[in-house]
Amino acid sequence: MNTSTYIKLSLSAFFWGGSAIAGKIAMQTFSVSLVTMLRFSIAALALLVLYRRQIVAYAMPAKQHLRVAFTAFFGITACYYFYFGGLKLSSAFNAGIIEATIPCLTLFIATCSGKRERLTKVIGFLAAYIGVIYIVFEGKLENLLTIEYSVGDLLLLFSTFCFAIYNILVERNKRDTPNNLFMFYIFFYGSLLLLPWPVIDWMVAGNSMLLQPIALDAIIAVLFMAMGGSVIAYLFFNQAISVVGAASASSFINLVPVITVFLSVAYLGEDISVSQWTGSLIIFIGVAVSNYEPKRERSSPTPMVSEQVE
Repeated sequence: MNTSTYIKLSLSAFFWGGSAIAGKIAMQTFSVSLVTMLRFSIAALALLVLYRRQIVAYAMPAKQHLRVAFTAFFGITACYYFYFGGLKLSSAFNAGIIEATIPCLTLFIATCSGKRERLTKVIGFLAAYIGVIYIVFEGKLENLLTIEYSVGDLLLLFSTFCFAIYNILVERNKRDTPNNLFMFYIFFYGSLLLLPWPVIDWMVAGNSMLLQPIALDAIIAVLFMAMGGSVIAYLFFNQAISVVGAASASSFINLVPVITVFLSVAYLGEDISVSQWTGSLIIFIGVAVSNYEPKRERSSPTPMVSEQVE
């Protein structure tokens, strides 16, 4: 792997990991619905500018448009409706840790739909979600028994379910659509399906939809998520796949929750409890077990599992 490929993969992980931090900053000024809408509409517009000739020239069948829109509903609309709502009520630390379970959950759903997987993957999935439950209920059994939970953490958990379903749909519905054009239509339809949310908010809240005067750091945060986390990260990641393959490139995605956790402590100054660190350790063990491959299987090509871009 050459140096430029290392840099591109590292930057992709940084943009995805830093998007949770940028989301917390943006929502200090903008409403949750507006942050979500701005992120993906700006990303779609950027891709339209970059690939307008290919988009115009490519004649995608109507049925494929429907498949892509259905996929975008889970991967963008529903996923980020829950994600930003959860991020508003929870911490960036928890968001980073909970999203680390997406590959495990994707494999679990694939198994339930008939795809056979190794026992270690199922065990890893169960271990990872024990860690999630430990974090959500703050490591206290009485919270589990009395249903005293963090609404934000549950919304983040719903977000991971939506994105796991999206991963399965991408594999089935991408067909022969070129990667860059597929990205554009995912962002475009995801933004289009998100439109009712800020419109309803505006009708209800009126001019109070903005929580306070627009701050420069909030604008920078939205642009960071749109251009960094939704455009550059995807482009760099796809370019790296063409050089080193999906399996090697995907290993860098494991850096995403680590970066999110580090930035939540270092930049946002979030206080992290013992139960959060304990749950995080359980989750990382589960993810490691789920991704373990015996030596005899490592030589065979591994298909890429799509990850959540935060």
